[in-house]
Amino acid sequence: MQAAYRDGNPVNTMWDMGFDDSMTIWLEQDLGRWINRIGYIQDRHKGIPYYVNKLIDWRDKHGVVFGKHVLPHDGNSTHGRRRRATGN
Repeated sequence: MQAAYRDGNPVNTMWDMGFDDSMTIWLEQDLGRWINRIGYIQDRHKGIPYYVNKLIDWRDKHGVVFGKHVLPHDGNSTHGRRRRATGN
């Protein structure tokens, strides 16, 4: 279930990196005592540029501002398709 975007709060992304299995990017807002999970992007067998373009399209469609991009412990890996995502 997805909640509605709240104006004035940046959207943070939480990445579950994957290539052979699904890669998921959760879209969330930190509202203090609450986390507002507003959506996700998921696919498989795609490179990082594909997901970056999906995020840009989603941002433009919904008129949001991104905050933090949180990667797993191995997010800074330079092996193969796993590359580090950065802030805006």
